[in-house]
Amino acid sequence: MLPELQAIDHVHVYVPDRDKAESWYSKVLGLFRCEALAFWAKDGGPLTLQNGSGSVHLALFERHAQPCRSTVALRVGVVEYLSWTAHLERQLPQAAHTHTPRSP
Repeated sequence: MLPELQAIDHVHVYVPDRDKAESWYSKVLGLFRCEALAFWAKDGGPLTLQNGSGSVHLALFERHAQPCRSTVALRVGVVEYLSWTAHLERQLPQAAHTHTPRSP
């Protein structure tokens, strides 16, 4: 039997401009710099962003633009889903929202 996974620790995100990406993730998702891991950002390492509870981590690596090959889904409740949908429509009016909520 395999040992149980506890959670996804973090997701690597490759961006051409880490400062702009940090600003975007702050504005759109409310993520902020994880000061405890800021030392990793030196010399090309990841800049780690997190949410308020520390349950979501993104590791931003500054690299040339690459094709996206993955999707990350974030879990929220029904009320939060509706709030996030409204927030993202305000923040990203140009984006086509083609998501469909899953029912439990």
